[in-house]
Amino acid sequence: MKLNDPVSKIPLIGPKYRELLSSLGILTINDLLFYFPRNYFDSSIRHRITDLNREEKLAFVATVLKIKSIRIRGRRMTIQTATVEDESAQIDLVWFNQPFLKKSLKAGNQYIFSGKLNPKSYKPQVQSPDYEELKEKQTHVGLITPIYPLTAGLSNKWLRSRVQWLTDKLEYIEDLRETLPENIIDEYKLISHKQALESIHFPENEGILQKAKNRLAFEELLAIQRKILKRRRAIAKYHGPRIKPARELLDKFIKSLPFSLTKDQEGAIQEILTDFEDEHPMNRLLSGDVGSGKTIIAIAASLLVVNSGHQVVIMVPTTVLADQHYKTFSEILQDFNIKVQLVSSNSKGNEIDPGTDKADIIIGTHAVLYQKYEHLDKLGLIIIDEQHRFGVEQRSELRKSFTDKTKKISPHFLSMTATPIPRTLALTISLRKEK
Repeated sequence: MKLNDPVSKIPLIGPKYRELLSSLGILTINDLLFYFPRNYFDSSIRHRITDLNREEKLAFVATVLKIKSIRIRGRRMTIQTATVEDESAQIDLVWFNQPFLKKSLKAGNQYIFSGKLNPKSYKPQVQSPDYEELKEKQTHVGLITPIYPLTAGLSNKWLRSRVQWLTDKLEYIEDLRETLPENIIDEYKLISHKQALESIHFPENEGILQKAKNRLAFEELLAIQRKILKRRRAIAKYHGPRIKPARELLDKFIKSLPFSLTKDQEGAIQEILTDFEDEHPMNRLLSGDVGSGKTIIAIAASLLVVNSGHQVVIMVPTTVLADQHYKTFSEILQDFNIKVQLVSSNSKGNEIDPGTDKADIIIGTHAVLYQKYEHLDKLGLIIIDEQHRFGVEQRSELRKSFTDKTKKISPHFLSMTATPIPRTLALTISLRKEK
């Protein structure tokens, strides 16, 4: 058996269940093995019948004394009742429309039940308890029970049974190997890869469950870190356009503003200046609430790039925001001899000027993606505002379009957002500068 084998290799998974599992993204042995529980129900502590109450589900071991099934006349309903006992007391259990229980529960056998007292019954009674025959290794009741995300037609009981069959056969999966070197496992006190997979599905206790989570989280973060390093190495192969510090010009710009910059704004501008001094292209995320002053930082960065003989493209998600940025940039930079052009589906003459008098700063929506790039032959900085509104492919396409693979030169990149969603957090991690 191999990880990429179809999930139908597992017993009791025929065409019907294979189709249901595929709707959950489970197509292979590997998919099922890494289909982790969304939460757990702990019934590992065993109580006595006299401990049962109406507030919480408790697990108890009892022997079946008798069981019967009653059909209700005039109604399509059957009621199953069983009397069970332990060393402390006897109690009645009740189910509805489960006639198979008369054969499943056998008098004289011990089972683990999990349930709570029926609040509507005048005498002690447990309604619709979960149950499983007492055995050396439990699957459903009497343990920390995994609860999986499901789809219509699948039950947790069935899915647990297939996962347990698989975890019991881990040693027979040919290509399931340890993924970490021994020295790393020892240094970080991690459990083995196989033990983590067994324990994430069927933990013996809370302690081993936490160790399984730690091990699998370590693997996931390590994989992310490797992707980050690979991406950084790829970026390191390219050089960013040379941007002059132009401190006097920047001071003149700041003094021309009708307000003072905050310490955070000054700090952000200084970090961008530091990035520009690096030989590699900048990759920075600027996050701040609406009205916190991100636009001024973008204008300051654009001014330095244009002063160094390069162009700037600013891409925004809506024409309204494009118009707003166009007015703001034009007004603030009107004394610095910089040509700003608006490119959107609604703007007149929205084609980038093919003449010699090229725009220094181009502001636009997705329409920028469809422009003739030969008119942006000196692009030095790409700014994406509200980056979470653009797809990964769109941002990647924009950057690739302006990367000179022959000269190994790629423009600087600045993303801005006021909505730090999880994807933004991931971007923050992946674009973090190495010090």
